[in-house]
Amino acid sequence: MRGINSIKHAEFMHMLYTLEQLYREEHDDMDIDGLQARRKVLDKMYLAYREKLGDLMALIDEYQHVVHATKKEFVAKSYRKLKLDKRQVEKHREIVSIVNLLS
Repeated sequence: MRGINSIKHAEFMHMLYTLEQLYREEHDDMDIDGLQARRKVLDKMYLAYREKLGDLMALIDEYQHVVHATKKEFVAKSYRKLKLDKRQVEKHREIVSIVNLLS
């Protein structure tokens, strides 16, 4: 999935506005109201995209915080216990490899 490039969006909106002004000056039979409506729809969609992107970024930050806290509170503690218990060598290696993959 590709995001919406803010610079390209702004340039496209500017181009549509310029085109609208040109058609007004030329008294062309172009559907100016339709063009203006489409420009407004695209702008609303872009604003909705930015809002959802902000929500997604907040969710990602929250997720990373919970992962970090979980590693600190549970994984590190279990890791130290397993490291001290020489009978749990295989489990110790399994946890170490998983933690290393996730880091």
